[in-house]
Amino acid sequence: MDTTLVRRVVGTALAVLLVGGGRLVAEHVTTVPGAYEVEVQLGEAAGSGLGAGSHVKLRGVRIGRVVALQLRDGLPVATLELEPEPAVPTDVRPVVTAKTLLGEKQIELRPDGPLVAPFLRDGDHLAVADGTAPTEVDAVVAELDRLLSDLDADRLAALVAALGGLDEDDAATLGRNLDAVEELAAFGARTAGDQVARVAALADVVEAVADRADDLDRVAAALPDAVGVVADREADLAAAAVALDRFSVGLAELLEHERPRIRRLFGLSDTIGAVIDPRMAEIGRMIHGIYRYALVFGQHGGSLDDGSEHAWFRAFIGEEGSIARLCQGLPPELREVAPGCARPPADRQPPR
Repeated sequence: MDTTLVRRVVGTALAVLLVGGGRLVAEHVTTVPGAYEVEVQLGEAAGSGLGAGSHVKLRGVRIGRVVALQLRDGLPVATLELEPEPAVPTDVRPVVTAKTLLGEKQIELRPDGPLVAPFLRDGDHLAVADGTAPTEVDAVVAELDRLLSDLDADRLAALVAALGGLDEDDAATLGRNLDAVEELAAFGARTAGDQVARVAALADVVEAVADRADDLDRVAAALPDAVGVVADREADLAAAAVALDRFSVGLAELLEHERPRIRRLFGLSDTIGAVIDPRMAEIGRMIHGIYRYALVFGQHGGSLDDGSEHAWFRAFIGEEGSIARLCQGLPPELREVAPGCARPPADRQPPR
């Protein structure tokens, strides 16, 4: 089969399908109650191929149509009728794209992120960025010519024959597959940002643990043994858990029963702390003084009237002569044995 003839047949069939598809869609444009209008200022050549009934899409889904096209200050301005749902963010960028390869265009509203407020309202204005020219049929034909020139003519003829033998059921299946692909593409467009962020986070985790690969391998190798040990001691762990549960219940009951005493203890502790805290310096000096007295008392600082060395006793009793008064106030049986009160034997006289 002649290659040039095959290219003409395919090109003609493609053109018929595209034109027919475009007219079929155009006939089903309807007005939705509650819709609102937004004006879009088009580029210098962006209005070519647009007209009343042209589709308006958001992430591949049709959400409205073009209801008017007019010149304003020498530039084309399209009036869009948008459906009330879904709400469209104000940060969308309108782009004129090719709906078919034979000149028919549509307007796509492309958001920079998630569909969040603020949203477009009736009477808002948008503008198409320069340099967003849609693909025209001549560019597609040029690419097809380059592609078809490299194809085997016999295989292409077999493909065309197979496509010609498709019945209505096959065509319906193909249409459903194309719809599924469109939905998948729209889903990918909606979630692309989140997916990229997750992949970046995963890359950060991998980079963080890359230097610890040997340690992770050792942990993975030791994990089965550790699990085996835990399994062997499962009965002990269960018994310990039961005992701990009983202890915790008993402790909770004890604390509940002793709550008034515990509360008074804390209250008393607060009071004692409030008294002691501002006197810490004096208490420190007192403790230091007791320490100094203990050192002196331990060095046997002299004898009492009975000749025994009890300088510490004298220090606490008081001035000279107070020992005799203390002894007179003691019971006779205690007075005979109390240090400082019992008289020494006749052969021992206190030093003078």
